[in-house]
Amino acid sequence: MASRGVLDVMSVLAHLLAPLIFASVTPLTIVVVMLAFDWQLGLAALAGVPLVVFVQI
Repeated sequence: MASRGVLDVMSVLAHLLAPLIFASVTPLTIVVVMLAFDWQLGLAALAGVPLVVFVQI
């Protein structure tokens, strides 16, 4: 009975972790591609990261 509860809790964590990973990896990938394509545009995107983090918090 206790092991079943642990598995249920771990599945909840896995379901909550996936959107968090996708929400952070996708913007980072975009910034990396922008840096590779045009370094000035990439730096402008990096300069906006603190503002986006502040708004999300």
